Amino acid sequence: MSRGVKISLGLVVVAIIGVVAMKMKGGSDKPVEVRLEEVATRDLVSAVTASGKIEAKSQVDVSSEVTARILRITVKEGDLVTKGQLLVELDQVQFKGAVDRATASLTSVQAQLLQAKTNRDQAKRALDRNRELKRTNPTLIADEVMEQSQQAFDVSEALLKSSQAQVQQTQASLKEAQDNLARTRLFAPISGRVVRLAVEEGEVAQTGAFSRDVGLLMRIADLSVIQ
Repeated sequence: MSRGVKISLGLVVVAIIGVVAMKMKGGSDKPVEVRLEEVATRDLVSAVTASGKIEAKSQVDVSSEVTARILRITVKEGDLVTKGQLLVELDQVQFKGAVDRATASLTSVQAQLLQAKTNRDQAKRALDRNRELKRTNPTLIADEVMEQSQQAFDVSEALLKSSQAQVQQTQASLKEAQDNLARTRLFAPISGRVVRLAVEEGEVAQTGAFSRDVGLLMRIADLSVIQ
């Protein structure tokens, strides 16, 4: 084989290798997709990525104002509730007893007040009668009798005021007992979701006078607005 023929064959082999290499390289690249649009004015949106904590703007802790055993919890953690919805029922036995006792006490002191008013009126009439007799006939009523009549009236007046004070005090006690009875039913203060349920049925609800966490029954958050 002549030298010219060998050179020609070598060039052909190099060309073939080059073509194969170009095809292999071109096959691995995907075509670039290009989108064409008309020029227009648009708003630029800037996205910022950062770490942080998302929480509800409004949330309320539900706690008990009286100490009593929890009989029923009407919601579960994660439930949606509406304002005014019943959440928890506490044992009412001791509070109903307090209302009954206060009611009976009020009836008793009201009867005492009526008797005290009657006694005061009688003492007032006796005093007025003796004064009139003393005015018309000074010798008919002794000074000692007048003094006794005045003392009887003063005592009856003091007893009447004491009975009036007892009635007011007993009325206040009854009102407090009724309020405590009403506090055995806890309602949702806001609409939202129960994000934490801290107690179970059968546990004793505490007032949380010394610790907020101790008195916590549940937490409700309004997730419509977060921050």
